[in-house]
Formats: sequence, structure tokens, C-alpha cells
Amino acid sequence: MSGYAEKSSQRSNASYVFEPAQESRKFYTVSQLNKLVGLTLKKYIGWHGVVSVAGEIGAPAIRTTKTGQPMVFFALHDDKEVINCKAWGRRLSRILTVDTETGEYYSEPKNPEDVFASERRVLIEGTLDVYAQGGRSVYQLDVFSVTDVGAGDRARQLKELKAKLSKEGFFSEERKRPLPPNPSCVAVVTSPTGAVIHDFLRIARDRGMGARIILYPVPVQGTGAGQMIADAVHRAGHDGRSQVVVVIRGGGSEEDLACFNDEVLARAIFSCPVPVLAGIGHEPDYCLADMTADRRAPTPTAAAQYLWTSRADIRAGLDAWQDNLVRAMQRRIDAAALVLDQYEKLVRTLSPYAKLKEQQHMADDLARRLVMAKDRMLRSAGENLARSAEALARTGSAFTDGRARSLERLALTLEALNPLAPLQRGYAYLEDEEGHVVRSVAGLACGRRIQAHVADGSVVARIEEILSRPEDTGAE
Repeated sequence: MSGYAEKSSQRSNASYVFEPAQESRKFYTVSQLNKLVGLTLKKYIGWHGVVSVAGEIGAPAIRTTKTGQPMVFFALHDDKEVINCKAWGRRLSRILTVDTETGEYYSEPKNPEDVFASERRVLIEGTLDVYAQGGRSVYQLDVFSVTDVGAGDRARQLKELKAKLSKEGFFSEERKRPLPPNPSCVAVVTSPTGAVIHDFLRIARDRGMGARIILYPVPVQGTGAGQMIADAVHRAGHDGRSQVVVVIRGGGSEEDLACFNDEVLARAIFSCPVPVLAGIGHEPDYCLADMTADRRAPTPTAAAQYLWTSRADIRAGLDAWQDNLVRAMQRRIDAAALVLDQYEKLVRTLSPYAKLKEQQHMADDLARRLVMAKDRMLRSAGENLARSAEALARTGSAFTDGRARSLERLALTLEALNPLAPLQRGYAYLEDEEGHVVRSVAGLACGRRIQAHVADGSVVARIEEILSRPEDTGAE
């Protein structure tokens, strides 16, 4: 026993020395021994107790602690042996939120069911621990990292490629171009079968103002798919018809989406002369094609929504533009009307027409005053004429009265001198056959006709005898 103690004391790097006391023998309880074994495993296995183990996940079980935190228990096995594993606490939280190879955070935490899926071949990193289970001492692996077998190399290669392309400006936001609003011609690079293209076309029919869609059919997974997608992007970008190139694919595993991390595809997108929109997988999926594209959509359906505005929004936008245009036009009309009024006032002030209008106003005023003066003169002349007419009437009346009286006197005189007046008193006058008044019997002869005129007619007679009245010789 003393020899064993000497050999043990010579091990300078040993943490525990099994040396019995001189007075009495030292012993351990089972729990103490299990603890000692656990500490020794952590000390001497791996780097600071960390060990990497490859195997296949089996019998995963998810439980919840009293505080509501998840705990995952599973078995890691190969063809012959099995080791128990556990993930919980902050280590489990890191597994679900951070890519342990690249250090990148997932946009949304992963589900424990997806990470610890049964029959998944993984590379586990963790520390060994010893605990009691069912009255037996067992050891398990306390896990803090889970990656697919071979994923570590792929992740490192992808990380190196990202760093290389980043230095060349592939991911620079300054070089990325905006998408054309509501494009009329779009090139779509995707598989011609499956729900992705049908969903994209359905959204395109329901949005925008109508567009031509040119399909470039390609395989979206498998060997050589990256090169064929890159060739399609090159053709679509250089055909001179499309305003934007869309690369879309539905969700899938990391292996399914590996072609979208191909360098040749990233370079084709980078050199495309028109903007490129990528909608690959689901929101958590993020590949080089997404990072290089001018715009990344979380899903293929969202890609169509990014390209075309909903018809309701278009109508609302048109209504708003119309209202703004009407208001702008009204403002311009009002401003132009104000300027026009100012110019009109200036023209009225300075133009010959304004002078002519002023002179015309003066002429109209003079004419009005002339008319007023004429009216006054006419009224005055009328009044004078009325007075003169009245005076003339009075004078005429007096003159007429005088003349009437004179006329009466003359009429009486004339009546007295009227040769026919005696006829009223029974006298008559004679006319010969020639109508001559008979004044003397001289020139008359018996047998000739004469006409005697009386007051109420005439009598025709024939001369039978002419008697001459003896001449009055007078007295001597």
C-alpha cells in the first residue's frame, strides 16, 4: 500500500491522490465517488472537458422545468453503442438561436423538435457529466452545440465565400437598385412545376395593372442546379424585355437549398443589368442569392407582393393623385388669375385702348351734358314758344274778331250789292242765247230765245215783241 502511495505522489498532474491515512483507512460514499469520476472525466477528456461526438439522434423527449423552460433528453448512438445526452438552460437557448459554426443569429428561434429530430445524423459538442438514474450511476453528455454531419465543413466554406464576396461588394446596400414599381414585364426563374409558380402567378393576376411574365424553367435543387439557375438569370437579364428578374423557390432542407449558395449564381445575380428579386425558401432561410439580390423577399408569395401594388391601393393612390392634381391646378389657376388681374390693371392703365376708353368716357360725359343742356334749351324754348303762342293766339283772336266784324260789315255791304238779291224781291235778269246778260233791248230780235233767271230757277222764252222805252231827253 505504501508503494502505491509513493507512485501516486509522484504524479504531479493528478488532481486526486488515493493515499490512505496512516491512522485509519479513508473511504468514499457512492455519491462522492460518482462526483469524483465526473470531475475526472471533465478534466481529462477533450479540451477543457469539451468532447465532440458524431452519431444519430434517437428517442428525443422534450420536457418543461418548473420555471417553464424546455429541457431536451435524447440518445446519441452509432451501430454499436449509445450515450445519453441532455440540452437545457442557456446552452439550449443558444442552440436554438445561434448558428454555432458561423456565429450568425437566426431571424426566428428554431423549434427543439426540428433541431433534435429522430434519426438526424449530427455532430454533438458538450461536456461529460455523471449522475444517478434509477439507482444506477451513469454518465451523459451535456450538449451545447448540434450540427449536421459534414455541415461544419460546409458552414466554414460558406463563411469563407461570404467573406470573399463581401470584400468584392456583393452585399453592399449602396450598389443595390430599387425595384421598378408595378413592372409591366417580369422574368421568373424557377421550377415550372409545383405550387410556387402557381402562387406567384395568382398573386400577379390579383395585383398591379397587368404584366407580362416570362418563365425561365430550371431545376431548383440537385447537382448542377446552381449553374443552370445562373445561366437563366444571365439570359433573363440580357434579353432586353424584362424590367426585373425574380428567382423563387419554396422551402426545403439545407441540402435542398444548397444550390442557391453557389458562387456562380451569386456572380450572375451581381452582374445582372436589371434589378434581381430573390424569394427563396421561408423567412429563416437565408442564402447567398438572397444576400446578393437587390431585394430579398421572405417567401415567393411575398416576392409577388413586393412587385405589384394591390388594386385597392392603386385606386386609392389614383384618387389621392387626382385630388392633389385638382388642388394644384386650382392653386395655379388662382395664382395665374391674380397675375392676370395685375396685368389687366397695368394694361388698362398704360394701353392706348385705356386712353381711348377714358376719352370715350369723357366724350360720353360731354354728350350727356350736351343733351342735358339741349333739354334745358328745348324746355326754355318750349316755354317761350308756349308764351309766344299764347300771345299770338290772343293777338290772332283779337285780329280775327276785328276781321270778323269787318267781314260782317263787308258781307252786309256785299249782300246789299249782290245782283241776285233783287231776285228775292221778285226781279229777274235775262240772258240771250249766247249766255250774255241782256242789258238793253238793242241787239234783240223777235223770235229769238231768251232765258229769264229768277230766285228759284229760270224760264226760257221766245221774244215776240220788243218795246223800247222812250229815251229820257230831260227838260230844257
